[in-house]
Amino acid sequence: MSDHELPPGVVEVQPELALSCEAKLNVRPDGPFSPEELELFARLRRERPAVFERLRRRSDALDDAIAAYDRERRIPWTVPRMVYRDGADIPRREFLYGHAYARGFVTANIGDGGVGKSIHLIAELLAMASGKNLLGIVPRERVRVSYWNGDDPYVELERRVHAVCEHYGIDLATLIDEGWLYLAARDAHPLCVASAARFGPDINQDAANDIEAFIRAHNIGVAAFDPLKSLHRVPENSNTDMDVIGDVFNVIAERTHAAIALAHHIRKPAFGQNEATIADARGATALINKVRLSRVFNVMTQQLAIAAHIQEEDRRRYFRVDSGKANIAPPGQATWFKIIPVACQNGEDTPTVVAWKYPNAFDQVTPDHVNRIRTIAATGKYRKDSRAEDWIGKPVAEMLHLDLDDEADRKQVSKILKTWFANRVLTTKEGQDDNRVKRDFVVPGNWADAEQAAPTPERDVLHSDGGGIAFMLTRKVKVQLREQRGLTDKQIFNLTPQQAIDILNNGRTVTKWGVTFTVLGPADPDATCLYCKSAEPDTTGGVVNTNHGTLHEECAAAWISNQDKAR
Repeated sequence: MSDHELPPGVVEVQPELALSCEAKLNVRPDGPFSPEELELFARLRRERPAVFERLRRRSDALDDAIAAYDRERRIPWTVPRMVYRDGADIPRREFLYGHAYARGFVTANIGDGGVGKSIHLIAELLAMASGKNLLGIVPRERVRVSYWNGDDPYVELERRVHAVCEHYGIDLATLIDEGWLYLAARDAHPLCVASAARFGPDINQDAANDIEAFIRAHNIGVAAFDPLKSLHRVPENSNTDMDVIGDVFNVIAERTHAAIALAHHIRKPAFGQNEATIADARGATALINKVRLSRVFNVMTQQLAIAAHIQEEDRRRYFRVDSGKANIAPPGQATWFKIIPVACQNGEDTPTVVAWKYPNAFDQVTPDHVNRIRTIAATGKYRKDSRAEDWIGKPVAEMLHLDLDDEADRKQVSKILKTWFANRVLTTKEGQDDNRVKRDFVVPGNWADAEQAAPTPERDVLHSDGGGIAFMLTRKVKVQLREQRGLTDKQIFNLTPQQAIDILNNGRTVTKWGVTFTVLGPADPDATCLYCKSAEPDTTGGVVNTNHGTLHEECAAAWISNQDKAR
């Protein structure tokens, strides 16, 4: 497209139209107006509403004539009968990055200032612009992205973008040359879509039209605006005003078939409130009710920091992102991120974000630990009560190199024991202590090894109600799950017996971002992923055989979606 061409769907408005309308109004401010003149005024209202509004206020006759013009052409409102079409022909929602962004919809990212919303958003945009997995999510489509910031100067945005690119090895120069990234700030490109007026918000239709034209002209897939408060001058506590702001961006998203991202702050937390929810978004609730997708950003709490052995001075470097509202997507699991400094080429450290996993109580636990604690419990000398001198938690802590004087370590031991007792790895039995007083002592639970059972999946597991870790699976089943289906110890860890049987019989069913596929087993060592063309393991492991070919699990959803589109 040349510089003088307009994008599809954008009608060029010649300056002569406004001048012609103004000239006609100067000649006959009190009317009457011919049908041809009213057509011109109606066109001006559609294409340059701000100019038309200025002329309308000058002439009551024009106001009355346009009202009559509208009445004559009014189409009565009705609800038509639904038109049937086959369900298979209905287009699928086009998610671009997990369930965070979707074409034609607005996403609100909500959190307190300084949590990490902006640098996280920039990293996500660069992931989509480069098509790379930067934060644990493989973009389902590589798209052109734009980022406008109303709080910081352009040079600060440059620092943040360079920090992401230098940390993750992205060729920023090529990204820019090929038109994948567009960047603007308030200093050179101020933007306001609405301002307060006497009888309600005054929409800056010119600004809305400019945003729409820009997205169309550059084929933008995700347009991000950060923060929302810098985009308007209307009272945030007014539901009426904020409802209009939501409509402006919903219309832009629908017309351009792009995803819109809005960064929004939260209100002042209530006394004693440690974490924000979707209900804590600043101002009126109308805006949040308008958007179809939203996420909430929270800094790690003091309690979680203690449990994860993170010092108080480092706590604010960790934040969690939760699904706040997902009208068009299933609820997502919370994900953790860490803010790290990047030593950039200008000699200065600039923060960016990396994916981070909150520690699990069973991260250190192995099957050998289970067998050892059962052997220790078989002596019948240990108690379940943590207040007892011979508490069973003491040998557990010794095995796992944990310090019971440390609050976090003690909680971890208690959580492990709670699971073991629930799964009957351990149980209690009445006995007598050294003083012949009856006490409940810890002994091995009803967890027998079924190695000698017949070699069928149904006979090779000990059935239970499930829950917790896979202590009811025999060694033989675990070997089969590893060798035949390619499961890792971590994946086996939480399987119930019935799930293990289903996987051995049918393969492992995986659903990612609304796409379901079956993992049949590990691929050949030199097999490459059909999507990313790499044979190297990713965050989920190596390349596996699926019912759609050899793929990484993280790449499978994007590959299957692209194949569906091609068909």
